[in-house]
Amino acid sequence: MKKYLILLALTMLSTIALLAQNSTKGQVVSEEGPLPGVTILEQGTTNGTITNVEGEFKINLSDENAVLMISYVGFQRKLIPYNGQSDLGEIQL
Repeated sequence: MKKYLILLALTMLSTIALLAQNSTKGQVVSEEGPLPGVTILEQGTTNGTITNVEGEFKINLSDENAVLMISYVGFQRKLIPYNGQSDLGEIQL
């Protein structure tokens, strides 16, 4: 019985590790500085988030081939491919 519980625990940890691999973060900025309230959406899904007051965001993605759609009032929409990057760095709008 102990062996099965250990196996179950290891399986759960492996699953969590695999899910965590499809997350990324970044910061959205303009020429004036960080942009708060920018919408970040995983294209083709309802999965999304917004940037904080420093223009930073973090998002968990459902697909390793995801494309992020970044939009903000008064700026042109931008598409950014995820490509497995854990940190997209600074994104200029």
